[in-house]
Amino acid sequence: MGLPPSRGIEHQIDLVPRASLPSRPTYRTNPQETKEIESQVQKLLEKGWVRKSLSPCVVPVLLVPKKDGKQEGWQVENVL
Repeated sequence: MGLPPSRGIEHQIDLVPRASLPSRPTYRTNPQETKEIESQVQKLLEKGWVRKSLSPCVVPVLLVPKKDGKQEGWQVENVL
């Protein structure tokens, strides 16, 4: 798949020296939700759209209903 074409805009993240990393607890999920999250994350890994991280930070995710009412299921959303 690869990266999208360059659009001439450069982005950067300015880091603050000695700043602490955000640390939030993960949201509790029932077994069905946990299975759905794991399934969707596995699909994203297989497509190469996400990768595993060794970061000490945890970024919570939520399951939200898909916008298309005809499709059953959920989609994973990051909570920042």
